[in-house]
Amino acid sequence: MIQQQALIQHRRLISGNILGAHVVEHILGPSTVAVLIPILYAEFGLTGLQAGLFETVRSIGGATASFLIGIVSDLFAHRRALILVLAITFLGLFYFLLGFSPSYGFALAAILPAGMCAAMWHAPALASMSQLYPERRGLALSAHQSAGNVGDFLGPVILGFALVTFTWRQTAHLALPLTMVVGLVLALALWSKSFGERRSGDFGAELKQQLGDIALALQNRTLLMLVLVTGTRGLGSRAMAIFLALYLSQDLGMSTPLVGLHVGLLALLGVIFGPVLGALSDRIGRKPVLLICLSAHVVFPIIIAWAGGGIGLTVAVALLGIFALVPQALMQAAAADTIKGLRVHASVMGLLWGNQVLFGAIAPLLGGLVADLFGFRAVFYYIAAMTAVSMLLVLTVPMERPSSYEPAVSP
Repeated sequence: MIQQQALIQHRRLISGNILGAHVVEHILGPSTVAVLIPILYAEFGLTGLQAGLFETVRSIGGATASFLIGIVSDLFAHRRALILVLAITFLGLFYFLLGFSPSYGFALAAILPAGMCAAMWHAPALASMSQLYPERRGLALSAHQSAGNVGDFLGPVILGFALVTFTWRQTAHLALPLTMVVGLVLALALWSKSFGERRSGDFGAELKQQLGDIALALQNRTLLMLVLVTGTRGLGSRAMAIFLALYLSQDLGMSTPLVGLHVGLLALLGVIFGPVLGALSDRIGRKPVLLICLSAHVVFPIIIAWAGGGIGLTVAVALLGIFALVPQALMQAAAADTIKGLRVHASVMGLLWGNQVLFGAIAPLLGGLVADLFGFRAVFYYIAAMTAVSMLLVLTVPMERPSSYEPAVSP
């Protein structure tokens, strides 16, 4: 009984701090950047392609770091707290530097390492949530995504209203003190907590074993297909927030606070329904819930394109927010289901998250090209088409719920 209570407290302490800090990480995430892009678009006189490149560069930074940091987070699982602290703190530093940008090129140089810091967060955080709650993995990873949804809602709304009083540069400078406080709280709360066992002192042998386990994991057809699905989905979904913001500001003439509110709505209802859908996937399987979410991501972008302005647009954006960010958490859970017995959780999470971001780095460029040729509204049809392709691929992926689970990470 005492051991069980200690495990519950251990889970709650680590997961609670990870979820809380993830809110802040997403306040400085892609949805907030999406609201910032129209400001840069006007200030630096950008084209649609150049506006998309800003998010592409941020995504490339994240993708390149994600694969490596996943391996490091598995090899040094007992040091995941340090990785998380560094990730959140340095994220604020690079946004602070972004606020000094004298040119578009400088802004690109600042946003690249900011994307890397996001990758430093996700691989160890996702792996830790997966290993803390192996029997409720869908719920745990959806809860992590839901915490991100809170930040995805708050960030654009806060930035939108802050820009009424402050310049975007002044607002960017506030990121550093925010993340320093969060980093300090994480360090004090988690420094002595176990995220996994310490490996042996022979680093060369451990690295060889780690790479061998990754190669073994990648022999699983389900995992390989999920890598393909996450990449295909990223080609569409990663363009949504950016081009929604540009469409609302440039075509519909919305004010910055209203743009921020609508971009935030892409995440708001997911805060509630994300964990519900994740828990449902634990009960009935990942695939049926995943197909429902992807179907919604085909239908609602088309409705947004048709709706024009008014309440219909706002409702469509809000309803899309129920399903928009859940698929990634479900695919992460499905991937983790395949690697029982292998110490590669962070490596696999880094692979899936980085793969989506890598393919997603192309999405703003393709979306920008579509916008330059056919207008911002046409981008929503592109997003729907790429999501439809990923939905068809999901139909071919074997996903079976495991009959048993590995033990949860204990104190």
